[in-house]
Amino acid sequence: MILNLTPHTVVLYREGRPTLTFKPEAIPARVSEYPQSLGEFEGCPLTMMEFGELTGLPDYEEGVILIVSSMVRKAIDRDDLVSPSDMVRDGGGNILGCRALTF
Repeated sequence: MILNLTPHTVVLYREGRPTLTFKPEAIPARVSEYPQSLGEFEGCPLTMMEFGELTGLPDYEEGVILIVSSMVRKAIDRDDLVSPSDMVRDGGGNILGCRALTF
């Protein structure tokens, strides 16, 4: 089973057309982030983003894959999390869907 924990519908494209649609669950998985100052370089502030609180992510369940944002996926080391990748866009650059889900 695949559950979509993003706030958006995820559409998977195969051979140039939409083939699977994953509607969002009621509660999305989210992670906060905050900048950590690393100093300056030639007057330009340098920061590194640190992850904060993670919310909306259920416990691991065998046989369930969770679609989450890439930021959530990078914030925690779990092998059941995937993110949309290889995006499909319209002529105006708007995202229509994706061609893959990345671990």
